[in-house]
Amino acid sequence: MTLLTNLSGLPILSIWMDLTIPKQENQSFSIKLLTTEYPSKILPWQRLILGGEVASWNLIDRVREIAPECKIINHYGPTEATIGVTTFEVDKEVKRNKSATVPIGKAIANTQIYLLDSEGQPVSIGVPGELHIGGAGLARGYLNQPELTAEK
Repeated sequence: MTLLTNLSGLPILSIWMDLTIPKQENQSFSIKLLTTEYPSKILPWQRLILGGEVASWNLIDRVREIAPECKIINHYGPTEATIGVTTFEVDKEVKRNKSATVPIGKAIANTQIYLLDSEGQPVSIGVPGELHIGGAGLARGYLNQPELTAEK
């Protein structure tokens, strides 16, 4: 893990590094991309995986300006899962919906995603609901918090 700093020397971003595939926390990355004098020096040219915060189309547009060939993947996972559970590849031809945010995508391998209403029933397309996640990567409860486990 590498801790980066901004121009004033304050830590702003923690990155798990692969040689060519960094995963960036969106909010800190957006700030850094917009405020650094040389944004092309912090942006990977081959692949960028975004996660940790909601991905905005404004961020995608900025990345595309600087590195048009960079493959961008939105990687989503709630705190309870502690890992990503969905991915959405933002290709250049993707049709944007009316939302200001990038879709979270489809479930990764060995993961199931359900959008349910308050009664635990599936909702129709376009109807708001609560995201429920199942699969091999999910814990059976909150560590040392049985009340919270029972509540959820």
